[in-house]
Amino acid sequence: MMRLLKEFVDRVAAPCLVSQAEKISRQFYPTWVYPASQRTA
Repeated sequence: MMRLLKEFVDRVAAPCLVSQAEKISRQFYPTWVYPASQRTA
């Protein structure tokens, strides 16, 4: 059961947290920190 939970976190929660962190950091840093090529709206 724990292995399943860890797999879920690795596949779903982690990427979600990363994208959330990017959204938040974009609000705090100027746009040049994230070049347009790296941004995913």
